Amino acid sequence: MSDRETDKTVSVIIASHTWGRYGLFKEAIQSIQNQTYDDIELVLPLDGDPDMVETTELLTDGGVEITYNPETTGLAEARNRGADNASGDIYAFLDDDCVAAPDWVAELVDAFEDGAIAAGGPAIPEWPAERPIHIPREFDWLIGGGPYHDEATEIRNTYGCNIAFRADIFDELGGFDTAHGKNGNMAQAEETELCIRKHKSGSNER
Repeated sequence: MSDRETDKTVSVIIASHTWGRYGLFKEAIQSIQNQTYDDIELVLPLDGDPDMVETTELLTDGGVEITYNPETTGLAEARNRGADNASGDIYAFLDDDCVAAPDWVAELVDAFEDGAIAAGGPAIPEWPAERPIHIPREFDWLIGGGPYHDEATEIRNTYGCNIAFRADIFDELGGFDTAHGKNGNMAQAEETELCIRKHKSGSNER
């Protein structure tokens, strides 16, 4: 990140719904706690599994906004609930099985300082061993990896596991459409629908 001064607060929203993902969820939380950028609010919308709440409170040692819904209503609803309880200038969404690079938030803030109203980056697969020879980098999208760009550029949308919005724009658009997103066996890209809706509203994304 550059040395420029900024007063932007970033609300990082990580939704989770099952104890079965807790090990990954823990790594995601710790990656945000270890960011190089200081002004971060961590918001954790949980649903479905009540055991997640108490354990997450112990893990975060207080000072984190945790919301809980006993019903599993889907990822889009959980992310919207997280945004409803966030107070930052930027809402940054990270999946509960992703680990953010230490400068992830700082790089997002730089993009918003340059005028972006939405920004994101790639999902980089973590292979248990070497990359399989039958999956070149160009095919990472088949397993949820990418999109890859060497320089900042305008695209339709990044993936929901690594995407951020100016809070006022997200709120103005009404957040994610809960008819989309991950819910049970249904998996429709709520971030794609939101970004298309944003483009149609006349906004630009970087």
